[in-house]
Amino acid sequence: MPPVAHQPSQKASQLDQELERIRKTVVALEEEEQDAEARAVADYKQRMSEKAAQFAAVFHLFLQVFEAIKVLNLGWRQRVFRGEGAFTAESDTEMRGLFGLWLVLAQHMQEKGEYYQRHDKGLLLNFGLLDSNSREAKRTLLHWQSPEQSKSPALRTFVVADEKVDQFREMFAKKN
Repeated sequence: MPPVAHQPSQKASQLDQELERIRKTVVALEEEEQDAEARAVADYKQRMSEKAAQFAAVFHLFLQVFEAIKVLNLGWRQRVFRGEGAFTAESDTEMRGLFGLWLVLAQHMQEKGEYYQRHDKGLLLNFGLLDSNSREAKRTLLHWQSPEQSKSPALRTFVVADEKVDQFREMFAKKN
């Protein structure tokens, strides 16, 4: 019997085993790649969710800053009107600048907010208030008028020196 007859089937069996080992290695590599991709996607989603939460806090603060700018503007205007503070062009420019800067940042906040909402569907941002505040800031800048001191002395804050206050107290104390 020639030994050659067994060699091809033995060789085929060895090659079959080798191919099976290669197939298993390739499958394992593919599974590792899929697991790594799934972990990367999960990590990315987690990072985006954390960033979205941070952005939401900044967004809320940004809306509060607009309210603070309005209060500051109103107080400044009232002080000038009542004669409690002098009008300066520098203050006027600063106040207009606050509204202008807020308006520029509002557009950026809108775009970033939309971006984070696309990545975190649970993120709730008050775009309605942002839009309303943006329109108000535009109107304020469009119709800007510098404050003026009241022409009527009755509408101005009456300032009395400390020594005069003491004199009034003495005067009223003597009458009682």
